[in-house]
Amino acid sequence: MGDLEVFEQNGLYGFMQNGKVVVEPQYDWVNDFKDGLANVRKNNKFGFINKQGKEIIPLQYDWVENFNNNLAVVQKNNKCGFINQQGEEVIPLQYNYVSEFINGLATVQKDDKWGFINKRNEIIIPFQYDFIDDFYEGLAVVGKNDTHGVFNQQWGFINKLNEIIIPLQYDYADDFNDGLAYVEKDGTAFYINKQGEFVKDA
Repeated sequence: MGDLEVFEQNGLYGFMQNGKVVVEPQYDWVNDFKDGLANVRKNNKFGFINKQGKEIIPLQYDWVENFNNNLAVVQKNNKCGFINQQGEEVIPLQYNYVSEFINGLATVQKDDKWGFINKRNEIIIPFQYDFIDDFYEGLAVVGKNDTHGVFNQQWGFINKLNEIIIPLQYDYADDFNDGLAYVEKDGTAFYINKQGEFVKDA
């Protein structure tokens, strides 16, 4: 049996398998199947169907993302959370923004501040940063505004215990890759190591 393929008819989308229609073209937009489910949109609402075309999770969300490790990001009324494949909201829709879980942690935004939660919705990194990125090589870029606002944001790095490993002293910082991170300070661009030491010019 071949994989299901998306097809379009009269501006609507469905799925075919080996040239046979499996899911009638009825959706405004569809995504590919992942973990047995595909997210679909009808009348500007998103939900999920299975490979038999049955709506497993009702089309009730303003936005959804594909399932990743049995959880999917969903958004409704400008609030985000996570559902499981049974459609249960395992992390309530209470955040302004959430990312997918990477190594058991997701970046989330609440009341304009950023932090990290785990899959039990426990706060691992408190909501105290104005910018935060995922962990790469054990460290995450964080940024905090000074009193003058975002254009004077100071950037540094924390570990998963929320310890500041490299002080928030840069005008810009990028994620670590192969032990080095690109940073900018006072108009100069260079690379640092995980001790915050200058390694080379950028």
